Amino acid sequence: MKIANPIYDIVFKYLMEDERIARTILSALLKVDVVAVEVRPHEYSDDNRDALSVFRIDFGATIRDADGKKNEVVIIVKKIRLISEPSLFIITIIGQFHKITKCIDITGLTLDRILHDRFYKVLNLFHQMYQIDDDKHILTQLETLYSQDEDLYHVLQTLDCLKNNKVVLEEMSKEDNYILSPNRSSIIEFYDAKYMEQESMLRSAIKLLLKSGWAPGQIATNLNISNETVDSLMK
Repeated sequence: MKIANPIYDIVFKYLMEDERIARTILSALLKVDVVAVEVRPHEYSDDNRDALSVFRIDFGATIRDADGKKNEVVIIVKKIRLISEPSLFIITIIGQFHKITKCIDITGLTLDRILHDRFYKVLNLFHQMYQIDDDKHILTQLETLYSQDEDLYHVLQTLDCLKNNKVVLEEMSKEDNYILSPNRSSIIEFYDAKYMEQESMLRSAIKLLLKSGWAPGQIATNLNISNETVDSLMK
């Protein structure tokens, strides 16, 4: 089945504004039972893109824990699209007494994992290895991987419909132009060190900035980390 590429902001936005799809994707990626979600009026897309783009969307949500207790939380989703590296999701859950940030990169996919784990089935939808005929806007997916799961199949069918949506296709073309812009001023804003608690994610940020011409001292200053940390993660 051919589908619209959900790594694009406009496609991701359409998906996550569908309450059923948002619950399905968030439940799978967070590995919690998200029983209700509502989009909050805080959507953000970076229009000064070059090597990366960032799209943020916030939700008010109800999650159910293992004991059946329901908790009201805020879920902040950042989809980070990189040109030369695997794309990332940074998802923050803010509850009354806790705040958890989870960094997820679209790697580690194997057929066995995709067949048996919803987490990897969702990530598989975003993997760029399924581009066809050099058309970045369209991916191809094996329909049978999702046909036995009604919720995930609904995601797939929605993406199938979006591939023929003229407005969506036009916006995807605009995104291509944005992300190739020479402006590099926004890279550091979205790689704020508070989201880089995991070493592998911080290493990816440093690698990207080095490729963009930043000196190690600049990276240390702007990420608010020591020069020694930058040096160790460059190795």
